[in-house]
Amino acid sequence: MKLGMMIDLETVGMGFNAGLAQIGAVIYNEDTFEIVSEFCQNIDYKTLCKGDDFVKEEFVLDWWRKQDKEVIKSVFLNPLPPKQVAESFLEWVKDKTSGKKFTLMSNHILFDIVKIDYFMSKMVGENLSDQTLYNKIEDFATIRNKAKWLDEELLEEMEDEFISEAKHNALADCQWQLNSLHASLSIMAGSAED
Repeated sequence: MKLGMMIDLETVGMGFNAGLAQIGAVIYNEDTFEIVSEFCQNIDYKTLCKGDDFVKEEFVLDWWRKQDKEVIKSVFLNPLPPKQVAESFLEWVKDKTSGKKFTLMSNHILFDIVKIDYFMSKMVGENLSDQTLYNKIEDFATIRNKAKWLDEELLEEMEDEFISEAKHNALADCQWQLNSLHASLSIMAGSAED
C-alpha cells in the first residue's frame, strides 16, 4: 500500500515561526484514498509563544475571535504542552508509516510544511519532511486549481457532497482536502462522473 499524509495547521501567526494552535493530519492509502489513521491535537500556543522562537500576531488572533464559537473551542480548548504534542505527533508518524516512504501533502506547502518543520525541529530536533524518506512533498492547492481549470462546476458539485461544518479545524480540513484531492484527480484523469 502506498501511503500519503495530508496535514493542516491552525496557527496564531502567518510567518514560518508562527505559533501553532492545532495539528491535524490523516494518513491515507494513495490508491483508494481510504483514511488509515488520524491525528489531531491542540497546542498551548501561549506557552509556545513565550520565548523568541514563535510568534503570535494580533490580526490573526482578531480573526480567530470572529469565528464560530464551536470552531474556536475545537481548536483552543484543552491544549497540550507544545513539546508533548510534537513528541506525540512524531511517534504517531513513525508508528503509522512503519518507516515506509510516504507522500506529504498540504493545502499550501509554503504555509503548512514550512511551519510544521520549524515547529518539529525546535521541539524534537526532527522535521516532518525528513520522515517521508525522500522528501516527496506535494501541494494540494495546485492540483485543485488545475482541476478547477478543467471543470470548475463539476469540482464544486463533487466538493458540495463533503462540506464540513467544522471549517478551520485542522482535522476536518484534512478530511475535506483529501476528498477534494480525490475529486480533483478524478477530474484530471477523466474518470469523474457528472
